Amino acid sequence: MADMQLDTYGSTILDGTGMGTVTLTPTATLNWRVTRMAVKTSQGPTDTPIPQCTVFLGAPSDGNIIDQTWTGSRDTSDCDILVQYGTRLYFMWENGIPGTSATASIYGTQSLGA
Repeated sequence: MADMQLDTYGSTILDGTGMGTVTLTPTATLNWRVTRMAVKTSQGPTDTPIPQCTVFLGAPSDGNIIDQTWTGSRDTSDCDILVQYGTRLYFMWENGIPGTSATASIYGTQSLGA
């Protein structure tokens, strides 16, 4: 089976402490090859505080960090990350404005896993 386009996203509302998490994972027996990630929040570009976002491949821990941004309100990252079926990507915001929405988007290709 040929590779198919990957273009998916998830959203959350930042809690009273300005934190929130989006989890993305391949469905069925698909593997993802992620080549671009984007994060944003609904806050204005000059609103403060500016949230940070950390991306983990697998369980959130220091050893699983694959990307971070100090501008989690609007940022993109080129990458080359294999996310195998059963593995999750976690996008975790902190220091945001409580009640704002946060969205993580990923792009690349997906294919049937072995």
